[in-house]
Amino acid sequence: MNKITLKEFYNRATAKNIKTMRGHDGPSQEWDVYFDNKKICNCWDDSYGGNLQVTNYDGKSIEDIWNTIDKDSTWDPDYEWHTNRDIVLEEVKSRTNWLKDQKKGVLIGFNKSNYDIIGYKSSILDMLRKSLEYQKEYIKIFTEETNTKTDGFVLNWQYLEGCGIDVPEKYRWSRAKYVKQVRGGGPVNK
Repeated sequence: MNKITLKEFYNRATAKNIKTMRGHDGPSQEWDVYFDNKKICNCWDDSYGGNLQVTNYDGKSIEDIWNTIDKDSTWDPDYEWHTNRDIVLEEVKSRTNWLKDQKKGVLIGFNKSNYDIIGYKSSILDMLRKSLEYQKEYIKIFTEETNTKTDGFVLNWQYLEGCGIDVPEKYRWSRAKYVKQVRGGGPVNK
C-alpha cells in the first residue's frame, strides 16, 4: 500500500455500529472502523482508562494501514505532538457522529466532541423546505438562546451557511478559539 496522509485516512475511514453503554468511569463506547468501505477493526473504549482496545477483523489489520500514514502528516502544531492511532480511531468515530448531527439542528458548544443540538424534529433542510421563516428561527437559536444559556459557539456554521443561514463571525466556532481555551486562555469572548 502506498503512503497516505492522515487527512486522506480520515477521508477514507468511517465508523459504523456505534454503541454507547454504561462503563466503569463513565460512558463506554464500541464501534467498527471501515476503510475504503471494508470492515477493518472493532474499537472499544471500556471507560477503565488506558488504551483503546482494538480487535482486527479476519486477516485485516488497522496497524498495516496505520503504518502507511506519513508520520509528518500526524503532527499537530496546535498541541505540538504527533497524533497517535488511538486518538485517530476516536476521531473517526467523532467525525461520523458529527456528519450525522450537523444536519439536525444548530450545534452549540465549545468543541466538536461535546455539544448540544438545538432545533426541531426534522432536519434543517426539511424545515427550510416547509418555510423560509425557519431561517429566522435558526438565527434566534445562536443569537438569543446561546447568549443566555452558554458561552459556546455554532459548530456547524459552514453547514448552516450552505443552507442559506448567515452566521456572523463572532458566533462561529474555530479551532484557534478552542485551542486558546484549552491552553488556558480563559473564556473566549464573542
